[in-house]
Amino acid sequence: MARFLFLAELSEAEAMALRPVCLTSPRGNVPVFGKMYQQMEKRLKLADDEVKAAELLVPQRCRLPFRAEASCILWFYATARTHANFYEACQLRDQFRTLSQTDPTGRDRLKVVYDRWLEVLKDERQNVAEALPIAEADMRLDNYYAPDVSFSHLSDMMHAKSNILDCEINEYLPSLWSQVNLHTPRVRRE
Repeated sequence: MARFLFLAELSEAEAMALRPVCLTSPRGNVPVFGKMYQQMEKRLKLADDEVKAAELLVPQRCRLPFRAEASCILWFYATARTHANFYEACQLRDQFRTLSQTDPTGRDRLKVVYDRWLEVLKDERQNVAEALPIAEADMRLDNYYAPDVSFSHLSDMMHAKSNILDCEINEYLPSLWSQVNLHTPRVRRE
């Protein structure tokens, strides 16, 4: 139905062309934006913790409106966490590529970058698992129901993202590390 209708002004072919709806590289001033998203994530984590603590104090008769308000805050935290992880993971990916191509003897530095990259991807997988019940409980968050775009259900996209993260964590990164180990000359220590 509606597939990026703003492109229809260019041509019908442009409007109907299938384009990826996800980014594979961050935009803007990457180091600055990355730090901003990390700060946002830390501050929203405080809000997330407070909402979860407050929920225990909410009387039963007030739970429905409380959850309606709380889900937006919890979702906003999960979104900021995703952005922080995305910006950091992409910078680590790029740093890993550069180091593996330019510093074949820098195995220790490469391992530090690799380990942090793996940690960030695992955090994002955990973030998806924690955010999924929020997405499933609040249809306002599901872009499937937006009148101006055509997306799959949010929970379906989150399951797909989780599968992608599993492949990156369990297959892609280990294969990348083994390639580096195969092509990196070992330095003899005397």
